[in-house]
Amino acid sequence: MPKHGLDVSACEVFRFYKLITLKGLIEPISMIVPRRSETYQEDIYPMTPGTEPALTPDEWLSGVNRGKNPPGERERERGNRSGNRSGSGNR
Repeated sequence: MPKHGLDVSACEVFRFYKLITLKGLIEPISMIVPRRSETYQEDIYPMTPGTEPALTPDEWLSGVNRGKNPPGERERERGNRSGNRSGSGNR
């Protein structure tokens, strides 16, 4: 599960899916860090690159080398929403 699909308000740090073939089910299993506060916990969600590419295809083909893009304002803003499922996960 990508980071932007985690429930950061519940301090969820990882999610995987267990396949139960006999019953034809998929069971989501969450890994949650036990914390008293339901507010964003900055120490367990490090910064990650944004969703915008650092280079255009033409720049890449011409050999331009540039570092990763930091999350933009829009990604940080989406990550700040409680119970978010579509931001960068950084709140």
